[in-house]
Amino acid sequence: MTAAADHQEADTPVAAEKTRPGRLEQLLAEMRGGSSVAAQELIDTYGPHIRAVVQKKLADSLRPMFDSEDFVQSAWKSLIQMPAERIEEIHDPRQLVKLMATIAARKVIDEYRKRTNPGCNINRRRTLGHPEVVEVLAKIAGVN
Repeated sequence: MTAAADHQEADTPVAAEKTRPGRLEQLLAEMRGGSSVAAQELIDTYGPHIRAVVQKKLADSLRPMFDSEDFVQSAWKSLIQMPAERIEEIHDPRQLVKLMATIAARKVIDEYRKRTNPGCNINRRRTLGHPEVVEVLAKIAGVN
């Protein structure tokens, strides 16, 4: 491994957690128990990784409407609402990052699909002054 790779790994929360066995499980359990301190530590530690995934997945057409933090917060909410048995399966920081990144990425994809389906296509928005809209309104009103 190169010195740059060693430095990069050392800067990640995943690498830092290697030195504290059981800390992740403890934080997850405390978060499930309602500890805002534990939740904040998890968010501070793993949030940047999740935010990076969201920023990568967020389509340019959605960027003006959504802050990546909206999706990150929604992913944390999903984690909190998961069954305890599922959360108890997380023992390694990489598992948590992978799970949270997957949840966040799916939320971005779901929102993109909602916004780009024919019934809600953000690329098809028209103002009332747009010629097609004026023509349709004229037909509806019976004006030629």
